[in-house]
Amino acid sequence: MNSQAIKLLLLICLIGILQSCGFKPAYRKGEKMTALSSVQIAPQNTVYGAEYYSHLKNIISSNPPHNYILESKLTFSKDYDIIQKNTDVLRELLTLKTEYTLRNIKTDKIELSGQFSRFVSYNTTFSPYSTTVEADNLNNSLSIIAAEETRDRLILFFTRES
Repeated sequence: MNSQAIKLLLLICLIGILQSCGFKPAYRKGEKMTALSSVQIAPQNTVYGAEYYSHLKNIISSNPPHNYILESKLTFSKDYDIIQKNTDVLRELLTLKTEYTLRNIKTDKIELSGQFSRFVSYNTTFSPYSTTVEADNLNNSLSIIAAEETRDRLILFFTRES
């Protein structure tokens, strides 16, 4: 077989697999995207919350009129883990707990609520500056991951509703 025939056969197989497993694109025109774009995102009052809010605004293109408001609460915590006794090697564990509520603006009814946690860890160093920079970068990354997770949960909610 020549290479074009192989490519065509693979494309047909791929289309068949995607159709058989019930794959539907989340970002198609229709009710789901209209509902997702009608979500107003409530701003956050922390630095990392602003990163969460900004990323969520970028991945959910919100257009008026808004039918829903998404309220979120981000809680960051830090914990230490000693790798070995009598050493100065530490790991810091950063945890982000995200609580979210999707409220219908017209009826003031809670349509969806939930929470999830994500965590990361890193080795501390002797330099307080580099440790602080590392923690700051990881907290920003956790905020972005939380925004992606929140968007995915909203898509699942609107998919099930329609």
